[in-house]
Amino acid sequence: MLTQRTMKKIVLLIICTTIILGLNGCAVLNAIDQRSTLSSATEMIKKGKDDAAIVLLEEICSKKGVKDITDEAMFKLGLLYLDHKPVGDGLTKAINIIERLHKEYPESEWTIQTVPLFKFLKEARAARHKIDELEEINSSLSRENKKLNLDIEKIKTLDLELEEKQSP
Repeated sequence: MLTQRTMKKIVLLIICTTIILGLNGCAVLNAIDQRSTLSSATEMIKKGKDDAAIVLLEEICSKKGVKDITDEAMFKLGLLYLDHKPVGDGLTKAINIIERLHKEYPESEWTIQTVPLFKFLKEARAARHKIDELEEINSSLSRENKKLNLDIEKIKTLDLELEEKQSP
């Protein structure tokens, strides 16, 4: 016959088992849901509906990560961001999501595939910063050039006036 203490242990064991199975069930359902969303995003990409695919991929990336799903979503999202306008924003978003991919899934096949792309994107970002700096310098020089041209025109006018006053 079971003692009251043994019965309490059995009930506690049943409760703990139910909780553990419930938690694992949630994780499995989450993975199934994210796999379905990833499949939908992949179909959208194939159909050229990149903006809709980005929404789905961002949804996956915003949830608790699932190996072999979230890392693939990050990879695809990074590639889609590269085509985003304005170019600088798309580049920044692509670098950020790929950095996150490297940090959260360093051993993923998707991370490994991004290594050369990641290096290129960092160089592209540095080049974009240099272009921005040069555009600012060019704009500044153009303003200065206009000011100098105005000053030259004023000097020419003054020179002509001076010549007119000096001529008999």
